Amino acid sequence: MVTDAAGQDWLACHAIDPRQPTFDAIDDSEGHSRRVLVLDKLDYAEGWPVVAGSSPSREPRPAPVGR
Repeated sequence: MVTDAAGQDWLACHAIDPRQPTFDAIDDSEGHSRRVLVLDKLDYAEGWPVVAGSSPSREPRPAPVGR
């Protein structure tokens, strides 16, 4: 979790894109998961952090405020 210059909290995590979940290994005998970095805005419900929209992002969303 990181906080941007505006005081908004964000969650950084790895996710697997269901549209392109794997890539070929060097020897082509096995595949590996393709994990991308996802940065999602956090809201708070009853004091607990929740991902905004209740679901990890699948499309581009507004970015954090820089310093």
